Amino acid sequence: MTMISLNQVHYQYPGSTMKLAIEQLNIQHALTTVVGANGSGKSTLLKLLLGLYAPIQGTISLEGQDLKALPIKRKLQMIGLVFQNPNDQLFNATVLQEVTWGIRQLGLGEQRAKAALTQVGLEAELTTNPYDLSLSKRQLLAIATILAIDPAIYLFDEPFSYLDFPAQQRITALMRQLSETGHQVIVVTHDMDWVATQSDEILLMNQGTIQFQGTPAALFTNHDFMEMGQITPPRVMQIAKNFGDYEVYLSIEDYLNRDALTNKFD
Repeated sequence: MTMISLNQVHYQYPGSTMKLAIEQLNIQHALTTVVGANGSGKSTLLKLLLGLYAPIQGTISLEGQDLKALPIKRKLQMIGLVFQNPNDQLFNATVLQEVTWGIRQLGLGEQRAKAALTQVGLEAELTTNPYDLSLSKRQLLAIATILAIDPAIYLFDEPFSYLDFPAQQRITALMRQLSETGHQVIVVTHDMDWVATQSDEILLMNQGTIQFQGTPAALFTNHDFMEMGQITPPRVMQIAKNFGDYEVYLSIEDYLNRDALTNKFD
């Protein structure tokens, strides 16, 4: 598993008073989610990890290698980002050309593009113009462009915003498969039901800083952190609370097996 390290990393948008300041952060779990209120710095963190933004001070390293020193080809092999809005990263005339564009930078063949499109369910859209697709399918296409490259680290910025439920299930299964086969997956999302059931580790951001790093159970039992991040607990916990049950349940299955879960999260 790749070790991502940030040391004394600071960044500020020109003309903005909001600053990102991360003194020390190591990310090494297979599937990490980043949560927090709008404007807390989540998307900025992903763009710094990609190298799209350069910190004004500090270092970001992947497996001990300074991100700034990595050649472009090596960066493509190491880390990839799916943007929140797919329109920000689609620019080719057909679906197939969109996916092959990235892998050609690495000298890889068209078959990888077709395989990635099959993984997201777009194998019948090879000759379609990306902007003739629904927004949900455009998001799947954006994901396929990174899948074809298959970097060690996948970054997803609000990947479920435009996806219907079947597509969400498909991409969730894909993320879990990636995380179980040696890849690192980092997801920014506001979906706390997803966060509760899928995260190995959670990072809570507030005003450009990391305020919490830990498990879903630890976050959802800490009211101060949830209030700081404007986070609501998973719906199953909200429903249980209405019946006077204040235990930690990360999923419906947890609730149904609540007798066996006594003291699990103590």
